[in-house]
Amino acid sequence: MKKIVTIAIVAMMCAAIFAVDVSTSMRLGWNALSIQDVGEKAGAKAVELFNLDSCTTELKDVSSDAFSFTAGGQAGGFKINLNPTMLQVKGGGAKLFDGAKEFSFYVGFGNFKLAFGHWVDGIYYAEQCKKDHDDTNWSGQGTLASLYKMGLIEGNYGKAFDNLVDINGGGKKKISAYAEYKLAKVLPGNLYFTAALVSLDEVGTGSSTAGVNFYDATSDVKFGNAFGFRLGYQQNKVINANVDLRFFQKDIMGFGVYISPLMVKGLNATLGYTMILGTDDATKNNTGLGVDVRFRYEVIKGLTLTNQFNFTKMTETDKMGIFDSFFALYKINSTIWASFDFQFDGDKTGDADMQSVMYMTPGCVIIAGDGCQISTGFQVEMNKNKNSDKVDLAIPVIARVKF
Repeated sequence: MKKIVTIAIVAMMCAAIFAVDVSTSMRLGWNALSIQDVGEKAGAKAVELFNLDSCTTELKDVSSDAFSFTAGGQAGGFKINLNPTMLQVKGGGAKLFDGAKEFSFYVGFGNFKLAFGHWVDGIYYAEQCKKDHDDTNWSGQGTLASLYKMGLIEGNYGKAFDNLVDINGGGKKKISAYAEYKLAKVLPGNLYFTAALVSLDEVGTGSSTAGVNFYDATSDVKFGNAFGFRLGYQQNKVINANVDLRFFQKDIMGFGVYISPLMVKGLNATLGYTMILGTDDATKNNTGLGVDVRFRYEVIKGLTLTNQFNFTKMTETDKMGIFDSFFALYKINSTIWASFDFQFDGDKTGDADMQSVMYMTPGCVIIAGDGCQISTGFQVEMNKNKNSDKVDLAIPVIARVKF
């Protein structure tokens, strides 16, 4: 009984300290059907039925099985996102850290915020234009839709550049920390100043940077972290914008500008420009630029169209990347939504032919109850490269419960 009382007291203290808002989410995905290597130039067909362990494509793990718990308020909070496979024994021991897809906490002191952890999605100011992807469960880390964040889609440093607490689009557990100060009531909106550190471990080849000083090889002080600085501005229904300056290591830096006009009713849009600079012979191949154009528009009540476009050019290697994602969502009623997703992801170097992957996924979302959704569709994946052309087919299923 004493233990129960103690737990209750601790819970009430946490609620009082953090003014806690609590949310919980569970997400499970699988392939009801998967047919790979369909086509004249492809090899033997591989057919799978009801594979509960995999819901994958060429580029992404669509299933993103996860259990997440979030609690917090103005004074502080935390989030943890666990992979259900985290308790599998690997190599004679359970690697719990492998299963923690996301973990972070923050404390707030008025307008000052200090945070630490590993973020799956990150911190943004400009509009990502992926609300419908999120609402239909097709978005997030390890899912198909909204494949890229803003920045460059080629190279080792520019992917997801506007995520100040990550390097090159995630996938590896990089520990980050950031401090943010909000300057309010001076301008019509809020002005934000943010500084961040991101561990450089597992960047590029995945080698460890422990004990390495990328900024001065002659120094006895070892420092293997990337720096990031942001000036952000948000004004409700007018504009969101941020300017980012990042230093990845000596002779590799980047900057980005992202502007989201919000004045037009029903329209969210973002224009972004990103530049990565390699300033000496050893790093110049990292030099490149990326242009992002994104929008989400409500055509009529219940019908929204979203497009995400990126053009990337690596100036030294003459490599080019193009990505475009079109997503349509129609909420037929409170029980059934219809969706259509089309994506093109291509790259080419010099005069060589473009290598590309295209996806088409007509789908639907069934609202089983308050906070309970099942998303499914028929996915066609078309790969075109110099070695072979092939078409893969799948019926992905994602179930999600939110509390």
